[in-house]
Amino acid sequence: MLEQIAHACRSFPERPAFRIAGAEHRYDALARRLSAVRAQLAERQLPPGSNVAVVTHDDLETYAAIFGTLFAGHAFVPLNPTLPAERNASVLEQAEVTTILSRDAEAAFAGRPGLACIATSELPTVEIDLSLPALAEDALAYIIFTSGSTGEPKGVPITHRNLSAFLAAFFACTPTLDESDRVLQMFEPTFDFSIASYMTPLARGACACTVPREGIKYMAVADLLENQGITVAPMVPSILSYLRPYFGQIRLPGLRHAYFCGEALHEEVVAEFSDCVPNARIQNFYGPTEATVFSLVYDWEPGRAAAKARNGVVCIGKPMDRMGTLLLAEDGGAVAPGQRGELCLRGPQVTPGYWRNPEKNAECFLEHDGVPHYRTGDLAEADRDGDLHFVGRVDHQVQIQGYRVELSEIEHHAREAAPRVNLCAVAFQNHIGNAQVHLFLEGDTGLVRTVGERLAAALPSYMVPSGITPLAQLPLNRSGKLDRVALAERARAEARPRG
Repeated sequence: MLEQIAHACRSFPERPAFRIAGAEHRYDALARRLSAVRAQLAERQLPPGSNVAVVTHDDLETYAAIFGTLFAGHAFVPLNPTLPAERNASVLEQAEVTTILSRDAEAAFAGRPGLACIATSELPTVEIDLSLPALAEDALAYIIFTSGSTGEPKGVPITHRNLSAFLAAFFACTPTLDESDRVLQMFEPTFDFSIASYMTPLARGACACTVPREGIKYMAVADLLENQGITVAPMVPSILSYLRPYFGQIRLPGLRHAYFCGEALHEEVVAEFSDCVPNARIQNFYGPTEATVFSLVYDWEPGRAAAKARNGVVCIGKPMDRMGTLLLAEDGGAVAPGQRGELCLRGPQVTPGYWRNPEKNAECFLEHDGVPHYRTGDLAEADRDGDLHFVGRVDHQVQIQGYRVELSEIEHHAREAAPRVNLCAVAFQNHIGNAQVHLFLEGDTGLVRTVGERLAAALPSYMVPSGITPLAQLPLNRSGKLDRVALAERARAEARPRG
């Protein structure tokens, strides 16, 4: 992967690598800035393969810090400064970070014992150094921390081998990408879909066009698509729900590749969107962070769309190159043809295991016929063509705004504020088809504010429930379990616009 980045910097020095906040930054500027970061990390004499935190902003310094860390032979750990300090502190501690890179000296991180904070915007200019580092076998490229059921985020380490396999598989199944392309980058770098949005264009000398954090995201996406010559658009499906009222005015004949991942893609919406992009190849990808961004792909075609949907959701297709799947029955064996089972993934994109978490590894990884597999927790079934369809979750993990969220983590923090109260977090689709979370408390209405304040302080905004409702008693189903279906219906009703 680094060889491809170095080649792009050498081959296209005057072409734009990034368009950020209206300004374009050339490949030679990226090369100079990443070299300065690389030199600074070399001066610190960190042990080979150290984990280096990168505080993420919408600026060139963030991407230069990411690639400078990689070229220095270390792994980057993206850190969103807008997330709760408690969560970021947990990430720093778990990843054993001693060095943090940011455009300036972050007050939130400065002064922590054993942690050096380097202001990348103040680094002196050095000679460009794009030489490839000597990397150990299976050296880490990055660690992304996702929602954890214990209340602590869990680390997913991705090796250079994983990342190279992903890039090779991506380029094998998608339209040709070259230096003339302009690629939408709408994701915060702590979300692993961002890896596809900025690394794939940079590996080919193309330009990544970022969406600013300020303002309304879907409006910024619409502006970039219509006015900045975007030719490749990676998006989460929920963006289409927001853009849907404007489909009649959106015409993007220059867009030649639109692809989706992170959430269920609804066939009805993508069918309408296809009229806006008459020349685009539309693909639906599937994959968890643990299998390096995504690892299954389906080419959406209008002529067979209805036959390739389940409950209105576009199918997730077949494995990408060198990846494989297994549908696991409850007894631990493979399911019979046509039956649904837990989707398990194998192949070179699969992480070697969670970071410092043997209990989670034992739960989520298995060997089948002597081959390691990752258990996704997703239920799937194959159709007659061998294409896979997502049909639900084994547990109660959901996708909110493209981020993977475990409802049990929300419940964990709610219980800290209301330790003796029965409660339940449920996910539901709102009136425009996007996922939301609602929390129900049993009993005292006086706890609503206390719980809400605790969740706002402890969780990222996308995990904070859109509503909290007290009930005299939480409903039970016929099995005596919490009736999550009934609660989801009530949450949907409460979220429905009035009038």
